[in-house]
Amino acid sequence: PSLDGANLYRLDLPLQEWVRRYKGGWAEERLQRYGELAGGPLMAAGFLANQHKPEFHSHDRYGNRVDLVEFHPAYHELMRAAIEHELPSLPWTAPRPGAQVARAGRSSLHSQAEAGTGCPWTLTS
Repeated sequence: PSLDGANLYRLDLPLQEWVRRYKGGWAEERLQRYGELAGGPLMAAGFLANQHKPEFHSHDRYGNRVDLVEFHPAYHELMRAAIEHELPSLPWTAPRPGAQVARAGRSSLHSQAEAGTGCPWTLTS
């Protein structure tokens, strides 16, 4: 079956179980929202970002060294969603029991849409 537009959190019963078991139930609504986003717009952005690989430009048109990496807008959409939904920062912005499991749950959902952006937002948290 197609996952286009699916709520990835609603489909992931083991993830729901672990979130509740390890005191992350307070984040259920936010996980539902991110599951919907991950199965819809982020899934589409993930395909686009992977079809349009980053391009390295060592020099500008005048021959000046710039060392620039150009990313497709879909990549920026994925990164923006991760930051806005606190994937790198939740346990520190909302320090409470279950914060790490809530963060891990959202990270899992994000990775199903596109796994490659997980490294940059993890390393900068």
